[in-house]
Amino acid sequence: MRYLIVGNGAAGIEAALNIRKLDSDGEIKIIAQSKNHFYYRPRLIEYLAGDIDFNSLLKYDEKFYQEKNIDIELGLKIVNIDKENKVVECEYGEKFSYDKLLIATGARSFIPTIKGILKVGIFKFRGVSDCDEILSYSETHKDVIIIGAGLLGIEAANSLKKRGKNVTIVEYCDRLLPNQLDKEGSDILRDKLEEKGINFILGDCVEEVHGRAFVDGLTLRSGKTMPCKVIILSTGIRPRLELAENLGLNTQRGIIVNNKMETNIKDIYAAGDVAEHNGLCYGLWIPSMEQGKIAGINMAGEASEYEGSTIETRLKVTGISVFSAGIIGTDEADVYAYKDDIVYRKFFVKDGKIIGAFIIGDPRSSLKVSKAINNGDGIETLKELL
Repeated sequence: MRYLIVGNGAAGIEAALNIRKLDSDGEIKIIAQSKNHFYYRPRLIEYLAGDIDFNSLLKYDEKFYQEKNIDIELGLKIVNIDKENKVVECEYGEKFSYDKLLIATGARSFIPTIKGILKVGIFKFRGVSDCDEILSYSETHKDVIIIGAGLLGIEAANSLKKRGKNVTIVEYCDRLLPNQLDKEGSDILRDKLEEKGINFILGDCVEEVHGRAFVDGLTLRSGKTMPCKVIILSTGIRPRLELAENLGLNTQRGIIVNNKMETNIKDIYAAGDVAEHNGLCYGLWIPSMEQGKIAGINMAGEASEYEGSTIETRLKVTGISVFSAGIIGTDEADVYAYKDDIVYRKFFVKDGKIIGAFIIGDPRSSLKVSKAINNGDGIETLKELL
């Protein structure tokens, strides 16, 4: 059996490892446009801060793949897939055949429609090469503006602050982490981050970026102007759908898959940031690994079904603990909250079961809360968690 995996991120690698567990003889080949081996993307903020080097990001070394008999081709871009003959063709003519194909091409940074957005000095923040470009360019510039106050934007701001930069985050919403926290929780987090020296402009957005070829400042929708030389975009991601569209795969936001991670074309699977399951594109590390595992098991001929993932997020900023999981902010749930000078916890309960929660200031209880949500624990568990 010939297994071909496009993409060497969390989903692609996890699929390959699970195929190998079940099929010791099959030919596994991974093709990736990236020139880097699989690395642990959640630690990029540490790399950006200068706390670790690139080798610390790498999950597996060359010897590991050799021992698993997994062949990896890096720096190759696939331009065409012949689904009838089961052949993929790369940019410079290389061709590879397959029996089972997994598309795990991930996602790219979303570039918002802003006048002047395509200037030198504007950076996305998605991979290690983006970090290298940001660090190289900002070496002679002290002021940095980050567009977007999601998890990644806040973590990037903290990393650059540690590098001695003056960092301001501009966010369209009126609070931080609107998908993970309520207004009170956001205010608590903002106070803690401002104590670290990070500045915020909330409820506003960038209208125009100034400068000729190079960034020289910006204007906000409110009319406020700000000088700056470096702008980092933390404005979300979009699945890479080029191969899917050329193949005729069913797509909406991502490549639509069933519980076995199968697409609408036989022997073609999708997993990770590029996949859409039950209307959801997760764009998160753990769901990508879970989907990759399910895809690999089914590609190898065994049966396993993906039932969705509980969305969990943790803010990785030293000295500030924020955990959020499950469904929060819904009007259909009963709310239970606890707050003192150090800790703020809020739980959402529906039909007697804990469906979501967020916690600020108590890292020790996050594992218990995560387990309670995943297990569908009842309201009686709150006595132990509050």
